[in-house]
Amino acid sequence: MMKTALTIAGSDSSGGAGIQADLKTMIANGVYGMSAITALTAQNTTGVQGIFEVTPEFLEQEIDSVFTDIRPDAVKIGMVSSAGLIKSIAKKLHEHKAENIVVDPVMVATSGSKLISDDAIGTLKEYLFPMAAVLTPNIPETEVLSGMEVKSAEDMIAAAKQISETYHCAVLCKGGHQLNDANDLLYRDGSYRWFNGKRIDNPNTHGTGCTLSSAIASNLAKGYDLDTAVERAKAYISGALAAMLDLGSGSGPMDHGFDIGGKYKNYCSDMTRTVFIGKEPSKEHAHVYNIVKSANEKAISIIKEGVKFSDIDKAARNLITEAGYGEYFTHRTGHSIGIEVHDFGNVSSVNDEEVKAGMIFSVEPGIYLKDNIGVRIEDLVLVTKDGCEVLNSVTKEIVVL
Repeated sequence: MMKTALTIAGSDSSGGAGIQADLKTMIANGVYGMSAITALTAQNTTGVQGIFEVTPEFLEQEIDSVFTDIRPDAVKIGMVSSAGLIKSIAKKLHEHKAENIVVDPVMVATSGSKLISDDAIGTLKEYLFPMAAVLTPNIPETEVLSGMEVKSAEDMIAAAKQISETYHCAVLCKGGHQLNDANDLLYRDGSYRWFNGKRIDNPNTHGTGCTLSSAIASNLAKGYDLDTAVERAKAYISGALAAMLDLGSGSGPMDHGFDIGGKYKNYCSDMTRTVFIGKEPSKEHAHVYNIVKSANEKAISIIKEGVKFSDIDKAARNLITEAGYGEYFTHRTGHSIGIEVHDFGNVSSVNDEEVKAGMIFSVEPGIYLKDNIGVRIEDLVLVTKDGCEVLNSVTKEIVVL
């Protein structure tokens, strides 16, 4: 049976954040998404033009309607600006014995200014935080919740520890804001783990917090433990950013559907080809395309039982780096695939696990030049004892449509 998740958050009319981003993220991560809307907003990539908040009574009706018919396996809570709404959410989640609650404590803007009142912050702390499986504050929010300045990795650890021990839940302290830019810290039960990532030079980051917390909730709904849910969520958001969608006049949205893939008899498939429309590629574009093609083929050529995933990643990454485009290859080389399009396991520089016969995963290097060209070529491979079988049969030569 398909797993389900509920987002309790505001509506973003531009589609980049709020419930719109949450629902896109949920379907991309393989769960059925539902929503309880806390407020309507008129907004776009340049700012918020208007807000219309629902009443606590109506919000309670929304939550009841969901839980009494299609019970969610996880709940994500986003921005809730008033104490009355926060109390209603806590009341209903307690009544329905909600599980796997992810709270994105949206309190402070990137600029550092507060987005909700001190009264609402106090209500969040008292009513919602103790119910959470995990909180996902950014650096300014971590400072507000801990009462500490966070200027270093050591500060992140100390602040996350204080928050976790105060509210008796796990805390994912998100990097960014020029501190440990793509590295997040998960603290719980007296221990911590770093989830390292590579900064992706993309100015279009509208909705990243909503997307990450919804991806975590989706993976908790599917039964993954918290560490795995965070790991999978970070991989998803990295891919959405690396797709380099560029819409709107301000800080635009990510491409939530960058890699949905296909499905046959409950098993997933995945393939990417880059094609040219209308005319032959320029010399530069053909050159970039052929580098990516060579990186794809180089990685595939070394795959056999016993080879490390990290060595497969290195084969593709080194070729692209030696060609002068290493900084523009902004994601892992591939991912495992099966019942889930992004199944557990990845072809990355930090995965030293050895591949085994019978494994299936993708090989998908890419180069993305802002305002110029992006190329990705992806194949699925089935590992054999002495090599691998490429499961895709579509040409990798340059195609002009």
